[in-house]
Amino acid sequence: MTAYLVETASLGTLKADRLVISAADLADAKAYAESLFGGEGGSWANATFTALADVASSDAAALLGWRFNVVVTTPAGAILEEVTYTAIADADTLDEIGDALVILLNLTTAIAGASYSSNVLTVAAIGDGIGDHTLNLNVYPPIVNDGGGVRENQDVAIAGYTGTIVDEGIAGAVLTVDFAADGYVRPTSYLRLNKGHVA
Repeated sequence: MTAYLVETASLGTLKADRLVISAADLADAKAYAESLFGGEGGSWANATFTALADVASSDAAALLGWRFNVVVTTPAGAILEEVTYTAIADADTLDEIGDALVILLNLTTAIAGASYSSNVLTVAAIGDGIGDHTLNLNVYPPIVNDGGGVRENQDVAIAGYTGTIVDEGIAGAVLTVDFAADGYVRPTSYLRLNKGHVA
């Protein structure tokens, strides 16, 4: 069974121009799309069909536009350091993002020993002396502009990218966070209904 993204340039009576259909093969997917909207002049039978596959976070361009936000907070609750990296072309897989965050972290005032290896981001080394601080990694999807302005709720973090965090120990300890494994599947939205659709 395969899921297909079905796209048509011709809007039907339901104001939908995309569907996601699960079928045994492409022929069945096309027939089923047309059966759902049979009175729409064959637009769905002639639509573009794309087989959907999971996108691993280690794939090239998988995380383009995703935002990785690292926040270090003092024991008193004040933000000591905060850096955010937005993935760009040629630096948009988990390992590349980890390396980019290291550069940003080591440019801050309080941190000089950041490093990245094997999906573990060391935000602060023992020598930085802030192991008793609190560490947070927030991972946000790309900012989306739908033509009517930037959408709301753009800072809802995707928790699956953040693994074990080591923090709030003694001052002479490390601050680390585990990234998700390279094969972690990026959340993806395929279905879009145009305004005016009533389910």
